[in-house]
Amino acid sequence: MRGSRRGVAAGAAIVALAGWWVAPAGAAVAPHPAPRLARGTIPLRSFRDRQDARTASRVGQAVVASPYVVTTETCTNVDLVPAPGPTSLLVYGADGGDVGSVKGGGGSAGVASVDWPAGLHLITLAGCAGSSTGAPQSNPWPGGAGGAGSVNGAGGGSCSAMAIPGLGDVLIAGGGGGAGAGGAGNAGGDGDAAGAGGVSAGQAGGGSGPTGGTPGGGNGAVKLGGAGGQDQANPSTTFGGGGGGCGLHGGGGGGFGTTPSTPGGGGGGGESALAIEDGWFAIGAGSGHGTKSNGRADIVQVKPVTSGPYWNGWDIVRGVASYWQGSGGYIVDGWGGLHAFRQGSDLAPPAAIAAPYWPGWDIVRGVALMPDGTGGFVLDGWGGLHWFSFNTATPAPTLSQGPYWAGWDIARGVTITPDSKGGYVLDGFGGIHPFTINGNPMPPAATGGPYSDGVDIARGVSAPLQTGPERGGWVADSFGALYPWGQVLGGPVSPTKSGPYWPNFEIARGITSFPNGLAGLEVDGYGGLHPFASPGLP
Repeated sequence: MRGSRRGVAAGAAIVALAGWWVAPAGAAVAPHPAPRLARGTIPLRSFRDRQDARTASRVGQAVVASPYVVTTETCTNVDLVPAPGPTSLLVYGADGGDVGSVKGGGGSAGVASVDWPAGLHLITLAGCAGSSTGAPQSNPWPGGAGGAGSVNGAGGGSCSAMAIPGLGDVLIAGGGGGAGAGGAGNAGGDGDAAGAGGVSAGQAGGGSGPTGGTPGGGNGAVKLGGAGGQDQANPSTTFGGGGGGCGLHGGGGGGFGTTPSTPGGGGGGGESALAIEDGWFAIGAGSGHGTKSNGRADIVQVKPVTSGPYWNGWDIVRGVASYWQGSGGYIVDGWGGLHAFRQGSDLAPPAAIAAPYWPGWDIVRGVALMPDGTGGFVLDGWGGLHWFSFNTATPAPTLSQGPYWAGWDIARGVTITPDSKGGYVLDGFGGIHPFTINGNPMPPAATGGPYSDGVDIARGVSAPLQTGPERGGWVADSFGALYPWGQVLGGPVSPTKSGPYWPNFEIARGITSFPNGLAGLEVDGYGGLHPFASPGLP
C-alpha cells in the first residue's frame, strides 16, 4: 500500500517523509472544499431508537447525568451483588485509625475489568476504617486492635474484597495500619506477602519497636491484622502500637509504640496481587496517608444506550465520542453528519453548531468532544480537524503540531486528553500522533500501542487516562479488538478483557472512553453501540 508513504510508529516523532506533510503551527487545515453546513444529515436507512430492555423505570428516582451505573458497598459485611456483562471492579481497603493528629495508613486500591455471563453474582466485602481507640472490628477480615497503654494505638483498617461463589477471590485491597502512639509505622507488604511484622503470607502485623519499646503489632492469623503491641508489665506507662491492617494480600503494618515524642502514622496497605483475569492493576498506599475513610467495593457498568441513529446494513458510521459533562454523545457518519445518542433517561448532549459536512463524500474518519464541554472536532481522512460548538457558535481553538497527509486517506481516529489541552490522531497503521490545543505543551509521545506497518487496520483511539505527565488509553482495530497504549501511575496501561469482537468481519469503526477510563463504547459501521469495561483509574 503506497510503499513510499510509510506510517509513523506509535510514539515516534512526526517527520516530513515523502508524501507526508505536517500542518504548520497554528494552522486549522481544511484540505477539502469548504464544507457546507449540514441542513440535515445522511438519509437514515431503517432508523430506529433502540430501547434497551434492561432499562428499568426510574419513577421517583433522581436522574444523575453519568455514563456509568455504579453499585457501591461501603463498610459492610458480605453481600451478594449481580454483575453480568462488561464490568469494572474497584476495591478500596479501609484506612487505619488515627491517634490525635497522627494519621493511620491509607488502604490500598485495586481495579479490574471483566466480562461475565448473565446470572453471575459477586460476593462483596467492604472494609471499615480502624477505630481511633484501637477497638477491634466486626468485619470478617478486620485489622488488628491497637495496643493498650497510657495512650492507646489505633486499630487497623479492614480489607475490601470481591469473590465469585464457588470460585474464590477476584480482587482484594489491603487495609491501612493504625497510627501508633509513638514511632514510625512500617508499610504493608505487597502482593501475597505479609504486612510488616507478619511472618508469612496472609499474616500482617505492625512494625517492630526498638529494643525496650513495645512492638507495633504482633502477627495476625490468616486474613486478620496483628494487634498493636503493648508492655504487659507496665501498660499504663507505655504507648500502644497501632494495629496492622487486615492480613491478606498487603495489609498495612501498624505504627510503633515507643515514646510520645515521635508519633508515627500507620503503614499504608500494600498492593493486592490477586485477580482471576488479566486486565487489572493495584495501587499501594502510603504510611500516614489515611483520611479515616471506610473501604469500598464498586461494581461499575455502562448505562444502557436508549436512543441513537442506526443504518441497518449500510456501513456509513465513522466514529463515536462521549460527552464528559454528562452522558451520551455523538456518532459521526462518513459525510460529517453528527447524530446524538442518549444513555438511560438522561438528557441528550447539547446540540452541535456549525459542524462541517460534505454531502456524498465519505471522507470523515472520526469525532472527538472536548472534555470541558465547549465543543468538538470532526476528523477527515487526511488528518484535518474541523471545529464545531455546542448550543451557540464559538471560535475554534488554535491547533498546532498535528499530523496531516495531503491527499492520502489514512487518518482513522482522534481523541482529546482529559485536560482539554491536546489530543492524538490515529493513523491506519496504528501510529498515534499528538497535537496541541491553544498553545499548551505537546502531550507526551504515545508508547506501547499496537502498530502494523503497511496494514490499514486501526480504527479508533481513546485517551481517558492522565496522571501527572502520563497519558494513556486504548486503540481499536477493524475487528473490534482493543489494545492498550501509554503509561499510567508509572507503568503501562493494562489490557481490557471485555468488549465486542467480530472475527473475520472488519466492521468496527471507533471507540470512546468515559471519564477515568472505567468503561466505554465501541461503534460498528451501522451505528450499533457496544459497551466495554476497561481497567481505568480508581
